[in-house]
Amino acid sequence: MPAVDQALAEIVMVVDLAVEHDRRRIVFVENRLVATRHVDDAQPAKREARNIVDQQAAVVRAAVDDRFAHSLEDVRIGSDAGNPGYSAHGCIPRTTGSLSRTDMIPRITMAIAVSPVPAVPESSLLRFSRWMLFVTVAAMPLYVVRWHYGPLPTTLLETLILITVGLYAVANRLPVATPLDLPIALLLLAGAISVVVAGDHRTALGLYRAFFVEAVAVFYVAVDVVRRPEELQRLVLAFAVGSSLFAALNLVAFAGALLSNDVHIGAAPNALYGDANYVAMYLDPPFAMAAGLVLFAHTSTWRWIGVAWFAVTGAALLLTFSKGSYLAVGALAVVAVLTVRRWGAVLLVGVVAAAVLVAQIPLVAQRLGTIPFSIGGRLEIYRATLQMIRKSPIFGVGLPRSDARGVSPRHLADLLG
Repeated sequence: MPAVDQALAEIVMVVDLAVEHDRRRIVFVENRLVATRHVDDAQPAKREARNIVDQQAAVVRAAVDDRFAHSLEDVRIGSDAGNPGYSAHGCIPRTTGSLSRTDMIPRITMAIAVSPVPAVPESSLLRFSRWMLFVTVAAMPLYVVRWHYGPLPTTLLETLILITVGLYAVANRLPVATPLDLPIALLLLAGAISVVVAGDHRTALGLYRAFFVEAVAVFYVAVDVVRRPEELQRLVLAFAVGSSLFAALNLVAFAGALLSNDVHIGAAPNALYGDANYVAMYLDPPFAMAAGLVLFAHTSTWRWIGVAWFAVTGAALLLTFSKGSYLAVGALAVVAVLTVRRWGAVLLVGVVAAAVLVAQIPLVAQRLGTIPFSIGGRLEIYRATLQMIRKSPIFGVGLPRSDARGVSPRHLADLLG
């Protein structure tokens, strides 16, 4: 009801008012509270403005407690004053039988005229920017498609981002304020410092542009151009289509390697990225979103979309043999069990059963057998990271740390020692 009241307050203008004889009550006249004793109801309702598109009858009731909330069906807006069964005011239908508690509430009747609310015009550039945002979201895996504009390296994903942001800027739009503005500013500042202190400024600037500036630009465009539910649905659908196609490519790559007996669990077959761990990092968020659709979608159509999305991304994620992703999926399962309380017990049984079955797959079992060694290697990385922090506690070592890439954790520890 508050939303209905707010909408009426914005679009309804009282032209003439017929008030029942209760001089202690107040009513709205053109968005202002006016005592009924100041309202002249001697004249019948009539049209008084050229921009009025329709004049109808409505009922305004006094505020009541939520337990006795008015039904929307009781608020009749129409021009049925001459129909049989309506009261002398031509607004309130006469009822037969017993009266409810809400029927006994004093009412004020009034004739209203609805003025059209002009929609804010949207430029074609802004619409193109929105559609380019959908394309960009669907094409996120394509950052591996690279070329150069002269001496400047770029990617297909970066080109799509520049087109999206460029259309948004040419449409004379300014970023909208969000609660994340201050954290984002601090993040950009930290990234800028990491460029300054880096050993390779050119490479660091490229990483800063791709991982910081472009990501923030896309965020602000999305916040502004994706406002309505249908626009958000299109954005989610674009992400679902793009991530599902990428997952399908990885499934095809794995099937080809399996048929040729060329599957190595330490370097799982994959498409585009060259490293199965990168594939897993990309697939984790769409897999989680697909699970959310399966559990919480309000329509069967979106639930079935979630099921298909969940199946293809889940299968590809499983075949990356990424232990970190397995851990992330386990955490997601715990959150789902705690969140979906109605089906929590059933979901828990299903999750445990699925985990046991997956662990019986020979390749997965072989991969899980490397967990002790993996833990040892990660501990070495964490220790090396702590040494880096101790040596540069304020500004860090910059983007990227060139001597920390492509070496074993033990060698990295030796370099920093």
